[in-house]
Amino acid sequence: MKGISPLLAAVILVALTISIAFIASSSISTLTQRQVSTASTQGSASSNVIEISQISCGGRNVTFLVKNIGPQAISGLQVIAKDQGGTTATGSISGTFPSGGMNWTTVDLSATLSGQLTYLEVCSQNPSGICVSKSSTDLEGITCS
Repeated sequence: MKGISPLLAAVILVALTISIAFIASSSISTLTQRQVSTASTQGSASSNVIEISQISCGGRNVTFLVKNIGPQAISGLQVIAKDQGGTTATGSISGTFPSGGMNWTTVDLSATLSGQLTYLEVCSQNPSGICVSKSSTDLEGITCS
């Protein structure tokens, strides 16, 4: 009995290796494209960023400067504020904040705060999930009266 020649065996082995490499490469490329596509549709909200500064507090109102430094407009804000006595107040405001825009915003809260402001969180309503929060060290010296 005769076997196949070593040259023919080498050619078949090389062709098989190239075929397997091509199939693996194609599968990895397709998987990567799907993940990039998913990330870009989910990333539209997470790539947006808002900043708040110049915060003041007076009883049931919190006023601050909002800056949208993300690539798209956001609309509506949800606010959570806490004072040193443990009172938590919430509020919301409608309106659109264009990309690159700055707006003074006053939010009417659900409860009256007094004393040192210890926590403030501001989140967009649309797209959802864009939040910024300030803790007591960021809010030092801001007193609600």
